[in-house]
Amino acid sequence: GIIGAGIIGLSIADELLRLGEEVALFDPGPPGAEASSAAAGMLAPQLEAKGPSPLLDLCVRGRELYPEWQARLARESAIALDYRQSGALKLAFTPE
Repeated sequence: GIIGAGIIGLSIADELLRLGEEVALFDPGPPGAEASSAAAGMLAPQLEAKGPSPLLDLCVRGRELYPEWQARLARESAIALDYRQSGALKLAFTPE
């Protein structure tokens, strides 16, 4: 079973279903209402990373795969997704 019906839980369920697995999805609230909505759809792992790391590499790779994934979802669901790649600005508050 998968706990959480946010973008991560739903994407894992989607992939498992594509692989022919049975999926049970549990969430006390509506899909996408918790952490997914709090992140406002931002895919900016470098803004929170303290420096290079395997986790940062994984997150950046996930972001690179996202456009293809969301395009497939849009095709299969016939729902237009408002996906924009616009960059991010990180402000420096110290000389470092």
